[in-house]
Amino acid sequence: MRPQQMLSALVVASSLVFSTNGYAQSCPAAGAKLKVVQDAISDFQKNTRAPSGADCAYRWASNHLFSPSMEKGEIDFFNMAADVQRAAFKKRADEKASGEADDYLDKEINIRRRFLDQALNQADTVGSDLRRAEVRHISSLVGAMALRRQYEGAAEYMGKRSDLSVIDDEAWNVWLQAVWSCAKWDGKKANVCEPSTRQICKGEISTFLDSVSSIKSRNLSVRTKRDILQLKEVAKGCFK
Repeated sequence: MRPQQMLSALVVASSLVFSTNGYAQSCPAAGAKLKVVQDAISDFQKNTRAPSGADCAYRWASNHLFSPSMEKGEIDFFNMAADVQRAAFKKRADEKASGEADDYLDKEINIRRRFLDQALNQADTVGSDLRRAEVRHISSLVGAMALRRQYEGAAEYMGKRSDLSVIDDEAWNVWLQAVWSCAKWDGKKANVCEPSTRQICKGEISTFLDSVSSIKSRNLSVRTKRDILQLKEVAKGCFK
């Protein structure tokens, strides 16, 4: 093969490699299957481009039309779409880009809430992939809210849950932390007996303690049980 022919072959080969890599690391267009989208997001993550993967995931999660009965592919996709937002948050936080980091947390919150709004309206899902996903999303959702210092919103969201079996220990801890801080909603334990905030705290704490009382069979951590007991004692003295 002549030198010029060899050079042309190398150029063509390089172009093919570049095109293949470029395709693998681009966000699929509308109409693609969710598995294709997941593969693309995975490629972004493998190449340490979590923010780009998160942007792609958010676009798809925001526009996805759920099937009447949520399929496993949808569950898997929303797990990944939400998780990659947290990965992007961590990357931007490490880079001290706090504004972008917070934006990814907000996107995570939006994705998880969208999934849960759909999932919690399904028929009985005990023991299914969907039920496990519900537990995971609620736990991560209120965790993201805590990172965003949205403790009042977390308490409000948790207080509306009618099915307490989808709340795990981590979610209970965030909710407990939130109601302890009802004076300022800053996540810091405060004097809930303060006259200026007692009425607000009474309702929030009562909702929390009523919910705890209804799950007596659930195993909570020693630390959580201790903090709940302390809150009960405070409530007895303040909210007669």
